[in-house]
Amino acid sequence: MTRVSFLNLIVFTIAFLPNASRGAAQNSSMIYRHSLFSFSYERGQIRLIPAEGAASLVNATRLEIYSFDGDKVFDSVAVGNQPIIWRLQDQSGSAAPDGKYICSIRFKLDGGKYDVVFGQLTKSAQRVSFIDALRLRAGSPANGAQEFFKRLIASRPDDTSAWLWYGQTMCKSSEIIFDPQIAPPPPLPPPPPPPPRPKHAGEEQRQEGFPICLSDGLSESDVKEAINAFQRALDLATDCKTKDQALACLAIAYGQLGAEAEETESLLKRAGSECATIEVKVSSYYSLGVRHWKCAYSLSTAYIDRNKFTYDPFHYRNFTNPADKQKFDDCLMKGFEYIEKALALAPEYVQAIFYKGLLCREKQKSSKDETERAQWAKEAQELASKGVALQRKKEGRQ
Repeated sequence: MTRVSFLNLIVFTIAFLPNASRGAAQNSSMIYRHSLFSFSYERGQIRLIPAEGAASLVNATRLEIYSFDGDKVFDSVAVGNQPIIWRLQDQSGSAAPDGKYICSIRFKLDGGKYDVVFGQLTKSAQRVSFIDALRLRAGSPANGAQEFFKRLIASRPDDTSAWLWYGQTMCKSSEIIFDPQIAPPPPLPPPPPPPPRPKHAGEEQRQEGFPICLSDGLSESDVKEAINAFQRALDLATDCKTKDQALACLAIAYGQLGAEAEETESLLKRAGSECATIEVKVSSYYSLGVRHWKCAYSLSTAYIDRNKFTYDPFHYRNFTNPADKQKFDDCLMKGFEYIEKALALAPEYVQAIFYKGLLCREKQKSSKDETERAQWAKEAQELASKGVALQRKKEGRQ
């Protein structure tokens, strides 16, 4: 078993806990199973124990349970590898009332790093169930995830992980960033675009690739609240992992909001941080390169000559608006700059190679001289061939 953040691992939840009167054979039931621990019900008690084979990876575990009103109901404090037992009682020893509870399961790994799992425990006379934060977020807001995480930050206002979860629930970004030290695989470049609906040259264009969260049923205010949560996490962070997570989340949220300057600033802070690994630097520069390619692409697309596009999708674009041409040139220059930075650190980064080729195509579109256009076309084709060959090599196809 590797020691990467266990939050990256697939988990499954929700089990029915029978009433104790239904027989001893049914008194024990698993309500949560994780690679590093088991969370189960046994004869009216909740038991948290290290999973088989995981005891050597975990030095300490702490289980905390809060009511939805924010009151702490149970705290095991940090213990070693022995079971943690909650007898479904509050701190006074009285039976915990039926309802929803916030669970926090914090682990100290043998390398000294901490990690935490949050989840919602629901107790009634008929059953007790548990759903982890990942599944809560996946169903947000249908299963009350926003309410849960809002109550979580109220109960744990100084917990950076709680703020990160809350922010991602409010924004519901397409990816959840548990361990940004390992960059997620970026998308492959798109093919040449189809002819767009005719637009007037110089007409203001909304950049592609920056959807507001409204498409997910969330409002602009939700995204701004997510940004505030990520900034709060960044302000509270004392370790590299959390700082990097917060900066990565901020970049995603600003991108969804269409705030280009803030997105760029977050990515540059992430790349320039003392916490940045080579992978983080490459991922950040690549993201910036792609963003600036999209900027140039959207502008050149606005100037397509439909009569020429059918036989030459990369035909010369006559920018009649000087402001558009200036912005196009600026985006193109920065796109090359950031892609080159990524390739300087990772020369065989296939996606960056493809996007450098696409940037060359943009240069081809903006060049009027046929000799120059042919040179950019040749470089684009060579980069595409190089990318394909590297991809095949990585896949073992050559």
